[in-house]
Formats: sequence, C-alpha cells, structure tokens
Amino acid sequence: MINKYFIRNRQRLRKAKNVTILLFLSFCHIIPLCAQEGQTRTIGGIVVDETGETLPGAIITQIAPPNVKYLKGTVSDGNGHFSLEVEATGIVKQIEVRLLGYEPAVVPLTEQTNYRIVLKTQTENLEEVVITGMFTRKANTFSGAVLTVSQEDLLRVGNRNVISSLSSIDPSFVRIDNLAMGSNPNALPDLQMRGQSSFPDLQGEYQTNPNQPLFILDGFETSLTKIIDLDINLVESISLLKDATAKAIYGSKAANGVVVVETKRPQAGKVRINYTGSLNFEAPDLSSYSLADATEKLEIERLAGLYDSENVPERIERQKRYSSIQKEILSGVNTDWLAQPIRVGTGQKHSLYMEGGNENMTYGADLSYNQVNGVMKGSDRNTFAGGVTVSYRTKKFLFRNKLSITNNVSHDSPWGSFSLYAQMNPYNRLYDENGQLVKTYQYANASGYLENASNPIWNSTINTKYLSEYTDITNNFQAEWQLLPSLKLIGRLGYTLNLLSSDTFKPASHTDFVNYTSEEDLYRKGFYQKDNGKNTLLNGDLGFNYSVSFGKNILFMNGQWNISETSYDLSYLQAEGFPNDNMDHVIFGTQYLKDGKPGGSESVSHAVGGVASVNYSFDERYLVDVNYRLTGSSEFGSNSRWGSFWSFGAGWNIHDESFLKT
Repeated sequence: MINKYFIRNRQRLRKAKNVTILLFLSFCHIIPLCAQEGQTRTIGGIVVDETGETLPGAIITQIAPPNVKYLKGTVSDGNGHFSLEVEATGIVKQIEVRLLGYEPAVVPLTEQTNYRIVLKTQTENLEEVVITGMFTRKANTFSGAVLTVSQEDLLRVGNRNVISSLSSIDPSFVRIDNLAMGSNPNALPDLQMRGQSSFPDLQGEYQTNPNQPLFILDGFETSLTKIIDLDINLVESISLLKDATAKAIYGSKAANGVVVVETKRPQAGKVRINYTGSLNFEAPDLSSYSLADATEKLEIERLAGLYDSENVPERIERQKRYSSIQKEILSGVNTDWLAQPIRVGTGQKHSLYMEGGNENMTYGADLSYNQVNGVMKGSDRNTFAGGVTVSYRTKKFLFRNKLSITNNVSHDSPWGSFSLYAQMNPYNRLYDENGQLVKTYQYANASGYLENASNPIWNSTINTKYLSEYTDITNNFQAEWQLLPSLKLIGRLGYTLNLLSSDTFKPASHTDFVNYTSEEDLYRKGFYQKDNGKNTLLNGDLGFNYSVSFGKNILFMNGQWNISETSYDLSYLQAEGFPNDNMDHVIFGTQYLKDGKPGGSESVSHAVGGVASVNYSFDERYLVDVNYRLTGSSEFGSNSRWGSFWSFGAGWNIHDESFLKT
C-alpha cells in the first residue's frame, strides 16, 4: 500500500500550500545593455507580499516587443523599494516582477510613477527550491540528491509525528523496527537514510546512534528526540539530503544524510489564531502470533518427554503432574496471556498558533500538547511545548529570534516486556482458588525438572516507578544584512539546554527479588535508580549569500564560518533495601547497591570550521555544483585535528531541451 501510494504521489511529494520562507538566493542584477534610443522616464515603488511584508530581491524587468532585445532591469532593495528607468516612447507598456517562491506579476504601465506591486505566494511550487539549512537554491540548478516534503504530504499519511510520516513517504528513509522495544512510545527508533556506516551499538557524538542522519531545525542542529516531539502542525517543509553534497556541507556528522526541517514563519497582518485538535488510537495487532492453546501445549510437552523418566519414582511424579494439568484444562483453563498486558491506546493532540504584525515586525506564538498512550498498559508519553518567534525588519536589516520550550514526561509500562507473556503456559490460572492473583508458577524445563517462574502481571499490582522527564530550552537568534541587492550577510547564534532525569523503583515485593532467600538478601530486597543529566549546545556562524544573473547565466556563491561547543553530563546512583511499596523515594534505601557506588559520565567537545559553495547554471539547463568544508574538532585524533570534505556535481536538465518539449 505504501509503495502504491509513493508511486502515485511521487510527482506531488514536494508540493505545499504556502511558501513563507524568505528566499534571498534569487537576487539577481540584470546588467543594463544598450536599449533603443528614445525618451525615458523613471518609475518606482515597492514590492510586497499578500500580507504587506516587503520583498527584497524581486527582479523587475521591462516587457519589450519582439524587435527590442535589450532593456534595463532592476532589483528591489532590502526594504522592497525599486527604481527603474523605462522607455517613454510607448515601446514598453508593461513590466514583469519575479521572485522565487512567488507567482510572477505583470503590471501595465500608466502615467503614474509610483507603484505598489503585490506578489502572491506560489501554492504548488515548493519543489522549485531546495533548502539545505545553510542556504537555499533553485531545485533545477541543484545537482545533489534531495527530496522536499511539504506539511500537506506529512499529514496525508498520518499526524503521529514527523519521523513516522517520513518513513511512509520516502522508501530510502528507513525506520528499523526494534522488536525488543515493541510499541513502547518512549523508545527512540533506529533510522537509516544512507545505510550503516559504523559498527552497531557504538555510541558517538551527543550519545546518539552514529548511524542516524543529522537533524537541522530552522538552520540549527538538533536531536532526534526534539524532532519526534515537534508539533507536526508547525512544520512548513522537510528536505532530505542524501548524497555526498550533504557531507561536504555539514562535515562528518552528515555521513548518513541530513534531515532539514523548516517551521512556519509568522505572517504580517491582523492577529490570526489557529487551533488544531485530534484524537488518536493505537490498537495492538496479534494476528501474526500463532501460539499453542492449553491442550496443544500440554501435548507438545508430552511428546517432548517432559512427563516421562527412566527413574520410576520420578516418572510417577511427572505423570501425576501431567494428570493435574490435564484436569485443569478439562475444567476450562486456557489463559490468553497475550491479551493481558495490552489495550487500545487512546491519545490526543492539541495545537494552538497565533500570528500577526506589520511590515516592520511580525510575531508568532505556539502552544501544543501531545498525549500518546501505548498499547502496553501504563505506558505513555506526554509532551507540552510552547514557543515565541519575533521578526523585526528595518531598512536593510532583519532580526529574528525564536524561543522554544519543551517538557516531556513519560512512563514505561509496569507490566514488563510483552515477550514474557508469550512464554507463559496457557494451562496456568491467573487467580488461585481464593481469587488472589498467583505470584509464581512452576514449569518443566527442557529436562523435565521443575523451575519457578514469576507471574509478570504481579508487578502491575504493586507500586513501581518507571518515570523519565526532560526539559528542552532552545533560543535561536538570526540577523541578516542586505549589504547589496545581490549580497546578504547572515549571522546566527543558537543555545540549547536539555535537562534530563529518570527514576526507576521496584519494591521488595517485585518479582525480581523472589530468589532473594538468604538472610543477607532479605535486607537487600527493593531497588531504586536515580539519573540526572544535562546537555548543552552552543553554536554560532557567520556567512554570506551572493547571487548574480547575466543573460541566461546564474551564479550562486555561499560561504559560512561556524563554531560550536557541546557538553554532556550524566550522574546516577543505585540504592537497595526498600521493604515497603510506599517507600518510593531514594532516601528510604538502606544502602547503595551491593558492590556499587554513584557513577556517571561527562564530555565536552569543541568544533570550528567553514564551508564554501559555488553553483553555476546556464539557462537552467546545464549546472555545476562545488562544495568544500574544512572542520577542526576536539573529537578528532590528536595528530589530525582537521578534516576536509568536498563534493562536485554536474547536471543536465534534459527535459528542458527543445527537442523533448511538446
């Protein structure tokens, strides 16, 4: 079904309703060539979008009759204003205004000299641009392997989270099922976009899976957890960078590809408030399980010889046990263990977004709540998130600041692992003759001898704690200076603080301690582990975007210098000796874990580097891309602190050739 959906919709995967990202990389300077001689006059005005926000970098050209080839053109400045000298002899009767991401506008010329030109956002042309998180390019002049997905595409296949939707849209974005974790809503998925490039289970930078792609959120590096808990209603577009170009732009971190997420930017105008709510259901599917019932399981054990023995007394004892089990089955005992720990999980999502402002300042505020109840009873994930975005423009400068705060509280299921229930014997009762839940059973091992097994349901009836919590505070600041119509300087500074904590508590009555029978072990029953951690990420960069157009030639150049510092600090302690279910705080422990002590880990790393990119295209048919990055990191070897990465790509848009056009 997914393959059919992808084939049917692959031509629409990059279409979106709105393109609200300011695209400055199309700034072009049209070199004035020799126009026909005649009287001229000067017109001017301002170029704005539908909300009244000014649009720098719009290309204004004169529409000439066939016998006139060269006329002057201009580009709107940092405040959207333009001035253009046009022919006054009646040769030119219209001007055309173009800006990447907006529909072209043709304006008839009249006797007036001042014009207000409104460009409408293109509604179906998000595929025309490629957003790499570091710069923006026209898609038909970019040679790298990239897929752009709009919010509409994400919501079409589901609204659970960004990762789930992406894995359903792009076959190369592989979400590897972790069968051991099952449907645990708090388990981070294993992702692969360019295959596996290192040993499994090897922990790398930021204590994450080194085989997963790099995640960029609004131009700043972020974590997989942040992306999973991101409100999908705030996403504008996602770009998947898959080839060597991604590594040449971002360095070794991008060896497995890059996922670039762009969120909505507030639009000017009257205050607008949008609310989105949804109700979600997660139902377990046990159709793939085909386990023996009570009668079949007993017969399998009999055929395996578990109720026979060469030792006569032992054989008699085993046959008595067989008869006892058979009697239970005949009385109607046939326990469906798989159905005990599961449920239909009901979740809810609420999203509230407000935006408004004027030509100089826009603002946006978002608030969301996402509750996910897993199919295992007692498992859940609750995420509260909020953010404020403020953008201010004055003359040639633009300042933007985004503050976001996310708090997540999650619980793992006290019912234990689902695999335990698949191992239980269906001929065992759940409750004894007094109506009390059975805590332990006896079962025959492969040799036919009896061993003890705990009832996994028991632990759900006592006071346990499997709690995890994190608070993420991120503030990203960006400043832009439109130094020239075709040259823009960009500076960014981002800071992220992530506070982590978790608590695991098992009282003495937990089945983990059924074998604590010695006098010494009696005082060790019960366990508590307390974890506290802090992650910080500080990064800054300074760069420029330059674009120039002459005739059918378009040249883009980008450069950026960046520096970053990351730190990770985790501490934990383990205590034992908790005789009472209600003594669920670490202070009630009688001692540290036997032969144990408090532990933890910490790390600090620094990185500095730069990247340069050049893109050239002729008539948007022939194109060349060159990217080079130089990175120095404290995590590299002491004898080789610097690493360089480069990529070269060339392309031919053969579909734009005249001999293929109908």
